[in-house]
Amino acid sequence: MTEPLPLGAAQEGIWTGQQFDPDSPAFNTAEYVEIRGPVDVRLLEAAVRGAVGEAEALNVVFEEDADGRPWQRPRENHGLWPLHLVDTSAEADPLAAATAWMRADLDNPVDLRKDPLFRQAFLRLGPDHLLWYQRVHHIALDGYGLSLVARRVAELYTALVEGREPPPRTFGSLSAVVDEDRAYADSDRYAAAREHWTSRAQGRPAPVVLARRTGKLARTVLRATADLDAAGIDALKAVAKATATTWSETVIAAFAAYLHRMTGADELTLALPVMSRLGSVSLRVPCMVTNVVPLWVRVEPTATLAGLTAQVAAELRAGRPHLRYRYEQLRRDLRMVASERKLFGPSVNIMPFDYGLSFAGHRGVVHNVSAGLVEDLVVHVYDRADGSGLRIVLDANPNCYDDEELTGHLARFLAFLRRVTAAADTPVADVDLLLDGERRLLLQEWNDTARPLPAVTVPALFAAQAAATPDRTALVAGDATLTFAELDRRADRLAHLLVARGAGPDRHVGLLLPRTSEAIVALLAVLKAGAAYVPVDPDLPARRVAAMLADSAPVVLLATEALWTGHRQSEVPVLLVDAPATVAELAEAPDAPVPDAGLAPEHAACLIYTSGSTGVPKGVVVEHRGLVNLFHHHRDTMIRPAAGGRVCRAALSASLSFDTSWEGLLWLLDGHELHFVDDDRRRDPAAMLDYVDRHGIDFMDITPTYAEELVANGFLDAGRHRPAVLALGGEATGPALWTALRDAGMTVYNLYGPTECTVDTLWCRLAESAEPIVGRPLTNTRAYVLDPARRLVPPGTVGELYFAGAPVARGYHDRPEQTAERFVEDPFGPPGGRMYRTGDLARWRRDGTLEFLGRADDQVKIRGFRIEPGEIEAVLLAHPLVAQAAVVPREDAPGQVRLVGYVVPAGDTAPEPAALRQFVAERLPDYMVPPAFVALEAIPRTTNGKLDRAALPAPDLTATVGGRAPRDHREAVLCGLFADLLGLPEVGIDDDFFSLGGHSLLVARLMGRVRAEFGVEISIRTVFEAPTVAKLAPALATDTGGGSTEVLLPLRTRGSGPPLFCVAPATGLAWSYAALLASLPDRPVYGLQSVAATDCASVADLAADHVRRIREIQPAGPYHLLGASFGGLVAHEMATQLAESGESVALLALLDSFPVPAAWRELPPPGEHHAAAAVLGQAVLGGLDEAQRRLAYDAFARNSRLAAGWTPRRLRGDVLVIEATDGKTPDWPGPQSWEPHVDGRIDVHRLDCTHDGMLAAGPLARVGAVLPPVGDLRRAA
Repeated sequence: MTEPLPLGAAQEGIWTGQQFDPDSPAFNTAEYVEIRGPVDVRLLEAAVRGAVGEAEALNVVFEEDADGRPWQRPRENHGLWPLHLVDTSAEADPLAAATAWMRADLDNPVDLRKDPLFRQAFLRLGPDHLLWYQRVHHIALDGYGLSLVARRVAELYTALVEGREPPPRTFGSLSAVVDEDRAYADSDRYAAAREHWTSRAQGRPAPVVLARRTGKLARTVLRATADLDAAGIDALKAVAKATATTWSETVIAAFAAYLHRMTGADELTLALPVMSRLGSVSLRVPCMVTNVVPLWVRVEPTATLAGLTAQVAAELRAGRPHLRYRYEQLRRDLRMVASERKLFGPSVNIMPFDYGLSFAGHRGVVHNVSAGLVEDLVVHVYDRADGSGLRIVLDANPNCYDDEELTGHLARFLAFLRRVTAAADTPVADVDLLLDGERRLLLQEWNDTARPLPAVTVPALFAAQAAATPDRTALVAGDATLTFAELDRRADRLAHLLVARGAGPDRHVGLLLPRTSEAIVALLAVLKAGAAYVPVDPDLPARRVAAMLADSAPVVLLATEALWTGHRQSEVPVLLVDAPATVAELAEAPDAPVPDAGLAPEHAACLIYTSGSTGVPKGVVVEHRGLVNLFHHHRDTMIRPAAGGRVCRAALSASLSFDTSWEGLLWLLDGHELHFVDDDRRRDPAAMLDYVDRHGIDFMDITPTYAEELVANGFLDAGRHRPAVLALGGEATGPALWTALRDAGMTVYNLYGPTECTVDTLWCRLAESAEPIVGRPLTNTRAYVLDPARRLVPPGTVGELYFAGAPVARGYHDRPEQTAERFVEDPFGPPGGRMYRTGDLARWRRDGTLEFLGRADDQVKIRGFRIEPGEIEAVLLAHPLVAQAAVVPREDAPGQVRLVGYVVPAGDTAPEPAALRQFVAERLPDYMVPPAFVALEAIPRTTNGKLDRAALPAPDLTATVGGRAPRDHREAVLCGLFADLLGLPEVGIDDDFFSLGGHSLLVARLMGRVRAEFGVEISIRTVFEAPTVAKLAPALATDTGGGSTEVLLPLRTRGSGPPLFCVAPATGLAWSYAALLASLPDRPVYGLQSVAATDCASVADLAADHVRRIREIQPAGPYHLLGASFGGLVAHEMATQLAESGESVALLALLDSFPVPAAWRELPPPGEHHAAAAVLGQAVLGGLDEAQRRLAYDAFARNSRLAAGWTPRRLRGDVLVIEATDGKTPDWPGPQSWEPHVDGRIDVHRLDCTHDGMLAAGPLARVGAVLPPVGDLRRAA
């Protein structure tokens, strides 16, 4: 090789990867040859230098031409390189010391533009024990290339020792390989390969991996090694012979089976490194040509190793003619270059070539040190063909695995490999995955929860407590405070009325009551009467209430006159608790307990309705036994340890239709004071915190979502009262909240459990774990993590979570098929026992606690509410204009999970999203109404017919809003707040907060934001009654309209990020910058207006005035400035003046703002039509009245004159220019026009919009995304 060469196809991918992280040593590969026996080091060095000199790929450097294309050319003086001699023979462990030296050497990055691509070394371990080590960058050699060099070194050394002429060089030229690559790219074989791979890749699900976590590419690799003995190889070969395949195909199939068993996935995508050298000139060339191709394996429920091996062999045969088609090109063809989605999962690398090295009669044994970069996990299988067995090496990305996980996988895979090859015709699903001792660990040690359980009922527990502490306060509600004796007597009186109306064991009584003391009295009365209560939330749609009442068939419904009014069409007996007749009847009723009706622990205590996948809510029958077990567990582990003998105050803020309402009721059963918080307080986090303060609340049970709202409202502020005990439940707790609460000076519990298992089944204290977990089983509860065949999965392996024991509910009311599907036989417990299939995914941790990992089915939880998308889909399919429907949760913005409905129209016209929302809202609770809908031609499906979630498009959130633009500053700010909270780019003044996805917790946040921005208090009721900006703005007590033209316009005054000061364009009005709020969370934003700045004679005067104003808000820098059009000129001058005064400017963003060209300065002054265009371009200003328009027109003319007479000074600093690209003439100035005026970097970002449209809500939302993140700005500040 004498002339520069383009890079080979395989080299190009490695070049790109190395340029992405130039200082990374991840592309280093290395191996050493172990030689036992006398070695002539001088001759061995000559052999190594000779072989290296013959390998052209080792003797090049890389460079780029003017067009950025990489080339390789011969290195000057390529023979001048050091060979390192290392002696570790004096070390206590010479091999360990040598290995450490080699590992350290691997960490040296290679600069491809100047460094040698290799390092050679001899490490002497003893008198006749030498290691020859070579480290090579992967751009030069692959594994086969290394073997060619090693063979040539052995050949040359042997000849030198024997004193004969070395055999002539046999290596081919690198240029031949490059030429062959180019010819292949232009051939019909290339087109056929492209069709082969792209057609097979379509519709595939995301690949699964064994890792518990995702991670970036690392610069190092974890490694675990073990050997499969001769017996193991014989078993592999027996399977291969029986299936007419090879042992390597059997190993691949076995690993696919292992991946299937460990993950539960039935569609797998493995990565296979392939040489593709047969029939190629590269067969004789030491170079890098290795490719990686995907191998797709489908594992049916009855699949055997023999069947999988045959499937793998057939897939490999089909792909063999196409192995040269590059992985990098396939990603480009599939449009995955910019995607983080992986093309395949773990890699299986079969290394079948035998070096067969002999150094003058002494055998050389090759040991791999590093095979290079590992994205996830690689299984290397080395066969040295000497009959000693296979070496299995697992290389892993340390950001995805730790050492214990990696060694565990290696041990488990080898055990599985031995078992599955011994039973090749047995379904792989039946092959045991557990290691010795794990079955006892899973079934006994981690489930050792059995405790004596008294055979009592809930009313018996309450009666005992009332008798023990009759005068102690039991209940505090908005309408009454009752002692235990008073609460007991009132419940007894009502129980007599219920018994008279048919209440008794396993009969139902409905509760449709407001949050007053009467609701708790009624709940206890139903239990005392022996019946099961059916809570009905008054906020539910009438159709939902009717369905629940029809399904539960209560003997009587307890309601108030006001709440019953909307449900009179329901044909159920009703007892109105506030009716005069009922009051009179209660006065005559005895206050003694009702006669014993034979109530037992196995009778129903309540019927709690949850979302149903069939479109109909299903009622869970919870028995007394489960509630009594829960009481004893919580009493002994949570309540009494915290109380320490004193009486505590427990807040009940959950709806009684929510099973977690029992968390507070259990404190009542143990003699503590229950605070039944009313709706207005529990829905308003600030009011709730005030209540906690004033009443000294000791216990709260809340969802993590609600906890985040409390924290945002100052829950953890110094000096504020906090409960001694806080329980989280109802949904998963995020890491940030977990960390904040575990160090907050409270005893905080995470409680997990489905309604079907009596509220809670798992528990832990947050202090026990640094990361979120769901804990360990409660008393008399057994937890199993099982595979789809209901077999135990190993610790650390994902499976479906099942529960058995006392908490398991009876089942679903009048739903025998659904009950049989979810409440199944317990194969691990006593005969006749049942277990509940949760549908949740989990895994055991090493300490015997469980980690929650999401759902195995489509069920989701949003804000603690359990939602079956199938129920929403069933409602949508009932709409006459909908033919197909799918509902999925999406998190298109961090932390904002919303339901999205996808519909296929039944005809040519798609139904309007607003009409669909109303249709669903009339039939389902508000938390089940998707705020966004997308019309599709067809619901996308994967190759096996399942919903292809990855192919579902994100909703166009702008399509969910419409209506008029804001008409004044107040409405502009409110629209910005709505958009910010709802995660939308913009909101019109007629858009309904709740139709766009708002809910009670977001209302609470809106109240806080209104309080901060306007200094006024609004109630939750106000927002519910005035859910649009047009209706809410007049309800604000303070008239903010007078500030519309003031210089300093506060758009958001709170936030932890640095303030952003936005200078108005030539119109002088900065209201439109309110559209930035949604994309700049947690940052104060101020507008700087010049609409009334009639006394400023120049841009410098205006800038000086603005600088004075911003220093009133922020006395010292770094400052963050933004200006659009004319405002950019002012912002640039502000930055210049600040710099001259010694202040720093961290951000200067210019929105389509440029110095006025000389040719434009002679043009006639702009007329009113120019001003009108500018105003209309700011969509947020569309509602200006006549007086406001006149001010804007005058300001536009005045500021245009100032711009024409202004030449910007030179600023020392960087500038971000955001350029509009639409509707411009050729003479329009560009970002380069700033070069004479900026002594620093000019970064340019382009937006697809017009100059006048830059301040519309859509472009401004994109501007916000371009600005540096808050975290970067905090660091800058």
